[in-house]
Amino acid sequence: MSENTTRRFFLGAASAASAMRVWGANERINVAIVGLGGRGSNHLSIYSKLTEARVVGLCDVNQAARERAQATLVKNTSEKAKEFEDMREAFADPNVEAVSIATPNHWHALAAIWAMKAGKDVYGEKPACYNIYEGQKMIQVMRDTKRVMQVGSQHRSTPFKMKAMKAIHEGLIDMAVLDHTIRDEFNRTAERRLVVLHPLKVVLTNYPEGKVEDLEAVNNPEDETAGKRKVPFSRELFIDAADFMETPPPKYFRLKPGGEVRLKYAYIIKCNEVVKDSSGNVTELRCTIDLESKSGGVTSNRKVKGTIHWVSAAHARDAEIRLYDRLFTAPEPDATGDFKSFINPHSLEVANAKCEPALAEATRKKRYQFERLGYFTLDPDSHRDQTSVEPDGDVKGYLGEGNEEGVTFPRVSS
Repeated sequence: MSENTTRRFFLGAASAASAMRVWGANERINVAIVGLGGRGSNHLSIYSKLTEARVVGLCDVNQAARERAQATLVKNTSEKAKEFEDMREAFADPNVEAVSIATPNHWHALAAIWAMKAGKDVYGEKPACYNIYEGQKMIQVMRDTKRVMQVGSQHRSTPFKMKAMKAIHEGLIDMAVLDHTIRDEFNRTAERRLVVLHPLKVVLTNYPEGKVEDLEAVNNPEDETAGKRKVPFSRELFIDAADFMETPPPKYFRLKPGGEVRLKYAYIIKCNEVVKDSSGNVTELRCTIDLESKSGGVTSNRKVKGTIHWVSAAHARDAEIRLYDRLFTAPEPDATGDFKSFINPHSLEVANAKCEPALAEATRKKRYQFERLGYFTLDPDSHRDQTSVEPDGDVKGYLGEGNEEGVTFPRVSS
């Protein structure tokens, strides 16, 4: 159960109930929770936060469970609810308008049927029943009583999936729509990390040799509970080669000879010298650092127009980054009968990147935003001494988790 799931349920319940009585702008649905164990406690926690709901009933055969739930409710809302030992008494109570069922798995069908026949809307946890017959009976009673019923379904009520479903129903099956909904979700949930795809060495000539600072970085600016982490900073860094131009066009705000940028979470630096190899390729930048420009410093509020990402050269972890693009160059590659002529030769690009140390702890269950690059997750074929990363969706990247040999990150969205 999630807050979005229950909010959708109660909005539906309110719509159904509007035919039965006139609703004020600030009124709430009165709900009774049946089953006050682990899932029931979760229901209680979420309902306590919803402006659309008021918990008026607590039902469980276990008196101790009822007392614990009552104490939690009072702590969260300063309100008490009526307690029931028998769920049928809760369903018969005229003050109860909706029922949230969190009894043991597969035992929800009869409770849901009784509740709907008593005129209550129902939210039920999954799995709801033992067999298809029981599920069919729940649906039949729902239609006969014209009540609202929702069965929990893993993540299907999360915002980005609801947007995707709406787009599908409206016939807007465009990859850009899918990309947008994925990005919206990952922006809210993915932790941020610093990764340099195409490393270019930077030497800070006025920064003390051997000195290392642990700078504070935000894990997710959209989620304060994600906390912060420490990122090492030293005299030699890597920035992305794409963030430097020796002869830039007008209004170029990244690093250039004589130009300044702010390093994300760190200092302002100025490029003073460009070092090249015998072929004329830029191999190193020599820069000076404004030592007072870090957060809290005398010049920390000094404005520069460009901010770029970086990693400490001495602390960087190597990773293989897999950047996936569209497999075909046309929306309907088989329209002419020869789909192979539309295969995108650049549908996969691999970069040997430098990552901040925190990514050594990456797991396949998590998605990460590589700042200014996209969203990535750990590759299943990745190994710890060589990180492999791929993108999620079209978001950009993937991180591999694995044994002792190497780690990969594929992009999941741009």
